[in-house]
Amino acid sequence: MSAKDRDRLKVLHEVHKRHIPQRQAAVELGVSERWVRKLLVRWRARGDGALRHGLRGRPSNRKMPDAVKRRAVELYRKNQQTKLWHDYDPTLAAEELAQKHGIVISRETMRQWLMGIRNSGLGLPTIALEFSTASRASAGGLLAGGIPSLTGTCGTCHDTPNVGNHSFPTLTMSG
Repeated sequence: MSAKDRDRLKVLHEVHKRHIPQRQAAVELGVSERWVRKLLVRWRARGDGALRHGLRGRPSNRKMPDAVKRRAVELYRKNQQTKLWHDYDPTLAAEELAQKHGIVISRETMRQWLMGIRNSGLGLPTIALEFSTASRASAGGLLAGGIPSLTGTCGTCHDTPNVGNHSFPTLTMSG
């Protein structure tokens, strides 16, 4: 039970004992008097658990089925591997899924799904930046006021920067 639920319970106990009127309870809880009466009826019928939200611990009614999610991510992966969607952001990917495959989802849903896949380590391409050997070898340059260099590779489809349609920065040490 959350702190908010416990506070509601305390106020309803006070109303039940007739220490405070329903009007005052409504003000304290930030709800209408009618809602206080409904809460009291529920609380008397089902006990303390009646004050919790009815969907707590259950999936949302608005949740997309897992089959749709799997299909959308599978299509995204397949099209990205074949270089059709190699530079698609979630907005464009969601539009393509709706137009060509009939999967209508919002760009934000697509973004969340892709972040979940990337964070789970299931293999969508990500940019991995590493310190180049030049900057590692001249770490003293950092102390002398130099700027470190970073070399990046795709990590999944290329081992060297600037290959194909991918372009990754190569910064060098200056000092």
